Amino acid sequence: MFNTEDDLVKVLCAYLIQDGHEVFREVALYGRRIDVLAVRKTTMYAFEAKLSRWSQALMQAQRHLVAVNYSTVVMPLSIAERIRPEPFQRVGIGLVGISSERWVALTDPSLSRELWEPAQTQLMKTIECFRQTGTTLCYSGPRNSDNLGGPQV
Repeated sequence: MFNTEDDLVKVLCAYLIQDGHEVFREVALYGRRIDVLAVRKTTMYAFEAKLSRWSQALMQAQRHLVAVNYSTVVMPLSIAERIRPEPFQRVGIGLVGISSERWVALTDPSLSRELWEPAQTQLMKTIECFRQTGTTLCYSGPRNSDNLGGPQV
């Protein structure tokens, strides 16, 4: 179903937008990027999307916990269903499998215990820049959603 991570991310973004989140893609965070950042009110959710290589995705998702409230790995449902949940549960990272028909939460993320105020503040500045310029791939607000990339703040 998903030929590229970009295909996976597009479906993820559609689910999140439909669920009422403000959604940003490829958000810079200390020299790295969060694949998808979803915001609802004052809560920030990071999503790391991978077609395979769940252990790499898990490490990347853990890094996001310094700046977001929750972090989740997203994979094709057929792959995610075969992954043991324990490594994700141990570190408080969610695991979601998606297909074009459904979203399945296989493990729920825990509230970050690693949140670091300077990192969260930096991420909020980046989001505000996105809101002002509209330069993201799947920004769900009033700006053009076809722009590529996002500014590095």
